[in-house]
Amino acid sequence: MQLTGRYRIIEIIAVMLVYIASARLSQMAAIPPGNITPLWLPSGIMVAWTLWRGTYIWPGVFLGAFIGNSWVYFATEPTTLLFASLLAATANGVGDVLSTVIAAALIIHITRHRNPFKNTRDIGWFLLFAVLLGPLVSALFGVTFLAMGTFIDWHAYPFLLTTWWVGDAIGALILTPLCLTLATNLPRRRQYNIRELAIHLALVISVVTLLFITTHAGMGRNPFLYLLLPLLFWAALRLPAWYTFTLLGVIAVVTVVNAVMAGHLAEEMLVEGLILVNTYLAVMAFSTIYLSVSASEHRKMTNQLRIAHSRLKEKIALRTLSLQQERDERQRAEETVAAFFDQSVGLFLIANLNGTILRINRGWQQTLGYTQDDLEGRSFLTLVHPEDSDATLHEMAKLEQGENTFYFENRYLHKMGGYRLLSWSAIALPERHLLYASANDITKEREAMIRFVAERQRIATILDGLPNFVYLQRRDYTISYYNQRFFELFGDPANKPCYQVMAGRETPCEPCPTFKVFTTLKPVRWEWESPDGLNFQIYDYLMEDVDGTTAVLELGVDMTEQRMLELQQRQLQK
Repeated sequence: MQLTGRYRIIEIIAVMLVYIASARLSQMAAIPPGNITPLWLPSGIMVAWTLWRGTYIWPGVFLGAFIGNSWVYFATEPTTLLFASLLAATANGVGDVLSTVIAAALIIHITRHRNPFKNTRDIGWFLLFAVLLGPLVSALFGVTFLAMGTFIDWHAYPFLLTTWWVGDAIGALILTPLCLTLATNLPRRRQYNIRELAIHLALVISVVTLLFITTHAGMGRNPFLYLLLPLLFWAALRLPAWYTFTLLGVIAVVTVVNAVMAGHLAEEMLVEGLILVNTYLAVMAFSTIYLSVSASEHRKMTNQLRIAHSRLKEKIALRTLSLQQERDERQRAEETVAAFFDQSVGLFLIANLNGTILRINRGWQQTLGYTQDDLEGRSFLTLVHPEDSDATLHEMAKLEQGENTFYFENRYLHKMGGYRLLSWSAIALPERHLLYASANDITKEREAMIRFVAERQRIATILDGLPNFVYLQRRDYTISYYNQRFFELFGDPANKPCYQVMAGRETPCEPCPTFKVFTTLKPVRWEWESPDGLNFQIYDYLMEDVDGTTAVLELGVDMTEQRMLELQQRQLQK
């Protein structure tokens, strides 16, 4: 979270104070004029702080460098020395801003994140900007302006430039991963073996203790100093990063302090001592950082692989279960289809497009008397009635072209003789050269239909022979049936309403006795006089039409002559 307003000012002041305090610690092992040291702590702390918080802390870096570096050489007398002190301190501040803040900004810009210790690829950018180029810029600014201010001799310029450069580089190399890890990467829960860490820490304390006890033996010949290397590598490979980088910083301080105590940074052997100390620190720091990041990457990849393996196992288990379920469902479906195929009352058939029978169901035996053994491998065309062969071949040709068959009828030979009329529906799979068909025996239905048609024709003949008109009236007043006498009296209804055909009206008769039958459901008897003056005795009955709808059957008996005789009798009686 970035701070704003006064909180940023407070943080900048904190940066300045931390810089000054760490600079004072570093100057405890300084080379004259007092601010050139083999391990410059502020460089690593400031790089880490910039990576963590952002470049807005640069004023704190500048002020800290200005105060922390000028502490040892600042003078007010004479005026020229005061000016030189201010100029050198300003150069120190600018150099440190460039070497830490700008270096960190370049790392963030290139790596696209704030922690270059997450993978080994980004360590290279950290080494380039924060360890090599940044400290070099700081050294150039600092040593050059110190020489210009006569704080150091120009003949010592190369040595002091190298010492400044290496000291800042070692500080960045050791302190940056430590501070950044402590600030951003502390684990939320314990992810290490506490027993192993305790054993390791005990060994480190033991070696450091022995190192200080035997300091008189000299660094180059002191074996305990080099025993710290395998302990560091152990921590890098096995223990958490925060512990490893903390241990690296502690051992670096121990190394410098040991060198000072052993006299290796004394003036008479300063060059050799600096080379040994800086080489040892650089090799130790780089090896530890690289091993720690590599191990962290390996653990992360291992964990990702473990998670991926676990997920893959779950997916395989789920897929296996799914396949098992699909197989079980397919088996149940096949059993259901087989049961449906075999138990169905109708006739099911699977055949080649040339007519060869591959499979039939039990319906064939029930309907035609054939079993699977009777017909398997036999052409169903041999069972077709000779008069239906051409139509059957034509229908098979349509199937082969991709058309489906619905309600195709032909006659099949029964095993015991005689033919049965079948109604077929079929589809073909030309690419598999297969035909799937089902049929129903409609022999009895067709015979019943023929009888019904014959009976209906007989009744129609009877009705046409009556001297009375008969017709069926629907609810919409249209006429669905009429006999010959109706036609003679009123003509062809031609789907016209009854009131228009019989009465010549454009609207229904009011009241209409015939239509009342639909509501009362009871027969009605009434008399009606046609527009031609004919008198009819009407009988209306509710009945069902051939399509299942309700209709009124109307019978009209011609009473015209009888009414005329009755009229004549009444006139004679008068």
